[in-house]
Amino acid sequence: MFCIDMHCDTMVRGIKKPLRDSDLCASLEKLKKGNGMAQFYALYIPKGIMEWESPNGTPLLDQYNKLISKFKAEMAANSDIVAQARTPQEILEN
Repeated sequence: MFCIDMHCDTMVRGIKKPLRDSDLCASLEKLKKGNGMAQFYALYIPKGIMEWESPNGTPLLDQYNKLISKFKAEMAANSDIVAQARTPQEILEN
């Protein structure tokens, strides 16, 4: 059986941790062991939990860009076990 998690805030909560193998609830290694077929990473800016906020408040666009950069870097660093999919067909191909 394959599992698909439709919402995961691991990317937001683990901005300073690697996705592959960490104490995060949805690390890539855990997803692989559990036959995870797809993971929908929620990329959003929740007020008050962002670890990189400056005391004066970082503009939201800057925070979003950091999150997108982290996502792209993790996809590239872990391309042997994960790939971004934008369609159902891409999920099956990956």
